[in-house]
Amino acid sequence: MHTERTALACTGHHVLHIEDSSELSFGMNPMCRGLGKVGCGKEQGFFMHPVIALNAANGGCLGLGAVHFWKRKEYDPTDPMSDPAYRHRKLQYVPFCEKDRARWLQTAMESVNTCHLATQHTVVADREADIYEAMCGFVAAQVGFIIRQSDDRHLNHTKSGYKLCEELSTWSVQHRYSLSLPKTDKRSAHTAELEVKWGKMTLARPKSGVVKHLPAGLQISVVEVKETPQSVVNNETPVHWVLLTTHTIDSADQARQVIQWYCSRWTIEQVFRTLKSKGLDIENSEVETYERMANLATLALLTAVQVMQIVQARSGQTNQPMSDAFSQLEINLIRHLSPTLEGNTEKQKNPHPPDSLAFAAWVIARLGGWKGLASQKPPGPITMKIGLQKLQSLANYAPAILSP
Repeated sequence: MHTERTALACTGHHVLHIEDSSELSFGMNPMCRGLGKVGCGKEQGFFMHPVIALNAANGGCLGLGAVHFWKRKEYDPTDPMSDPAYRHRKLQYVPFCEKDRARWLQTAMESVNTCHLATQHTVVADREADIYEAMCGFVAAQVGFIIRQSDDRHLNHTKSGYKLCEELSTWSVQHRYSLSLPKTDKRSAHTAELEVKWGKMTLARPKSGVVKHLPAGLQISVVEVKETPQSVVNNETPVHWVLLTTHTIDSADQARQVIQWYCSRWTIEQVFRTLKSKGLDIENSEVETYERMANLATLALLTAVQVMQIVQARSGQTNQPMSDAFSQLEINLIRHLSPTLEGNTEKQKNPHPPDSLAFAAWVIARLGGWKGLASQKPPGPITMKIGLQKLQSLANYAPAILSP
């Protein structure tokens, strides 16, 4: 049901497939069975890798494209693979499709298949996705990507050992502008003054024998984004991104567009925050087996994505229909509830078109305790989560509520 809704929501749009991994830790509960090691190895849990579909034109959340769960492999102490250094050497000779990190290609492609009614696809990911095999896979499937560079890559260049950052150092700054950045675990919210360079490069294929079947070089566009020292706050690490992309960049506007699309990664960070202690508190679940926890995590993830859809639509700027996030029964219920939540003045009425997701967001926020006053902050994920839970409870009695 949800994948069908996501597919329809993506119709006719350029879709950004935002992917990332996160661990779910359930502590050291002896009642939990079938889990793997997470964190430093003392706690139990598993990992999830979702892909969130966004509208590239306005950042609106279109739904969950795909999700992959896995557990960390455990080795007997007598097994040579238990030694990290030995394991690292051996994994160099394992085909990419058999490695855990193949999820960066495989799960993204599952999302592309879910969103098959879209007109264009771009995968957006952080440094963990800087994998030559994955990038070649996207190019072969005619799927675009924007990936932040992790390691300084060799270039397919006549000069032996020539690397990407060495080439970047010879480029001149081509554009400067200001960008408002949200608060993260590592950075305060602030307006960054950025210097931007861009151009084309050809990445060299890694020397590993298991990738000899791939092209010897991969031509891409590169955007370097550096924050000037004057805008850094609290002695924090300044922004410095090197973005690898298949998108053509011939102007400052195109470079800024790629940077803005990369910043859309913030959406998946908010989904993780809603899923965990800040919202649905999935890690305090009392479910006892891996299979049931994975099922519960899937349901919680769907709810977290729906919360994000509602939060982003609250101002009406995403211009989404209510059907992007709700069933027809829920839509009917939302329309029925709206007049009962309105006040006597025009300012206390739902200001949005009745078919819009913004209309639903206003109702959900009111159910979540938001007063609808101009002096209040806009309703956030926690308020929307509470309101959504109340709506879902009311949906159980929808036939009686909606009957004449």
